Amino acid sequence: MPTRAAFTISRLTSPTGRVDMAKISKGFSLDTEKDADIIAFLDDQENTSETVRKAIRAFMLVHSGPTLGDVLQELGEIKRMLRAGVSLATDDGDQGAEAQAPADPLVLEVESILDGLGK
Repeated sequence: MPTRAAFTISRLTSPTGRVDMAKISKGFSLDTEKDADIIAFLDDQENTSETVRKAIRAFMLVHSGPTLGDVLQELGEIKRMLRAGVSLATDDGDQGAEAQAPADPLVLEVESILDGLGK
C-alpha cells in the first residue's frame, strides 16, 4: 500500500493570536508510488516552495491564456479582412490614400485554409 507524504496547512499567527497575512502555508499530498517523479524532482530543488510557486504560476499562465474559441474568433476576423481586401498605403507619402491590393495567390491560399477551420 502506498504511503502519502503530507504537508500541513497552517497560518502563521503572532503571539497575540492575530493571523499574520504575510505568510500563509498551504499543503498537498503526494502518493509515493504515483507521484514518485514529483517527489524526486522536489527533493532535488534547493527551494521547494519557490519551485512549486513557479510551477503553479506557469500552469495558471497556460490555462488563463486564449482559448481555442478565442483563436478561431480572431481567425474569423482575419478571414473577413482578407475577403474585404487588403489595403496598402501609397508610396506618394499621403498616409490617408489607400489602394486595393491585387488578388495575391498567397492571400487566396490563406483564405482557403481559414475557410476550412472549424468545419
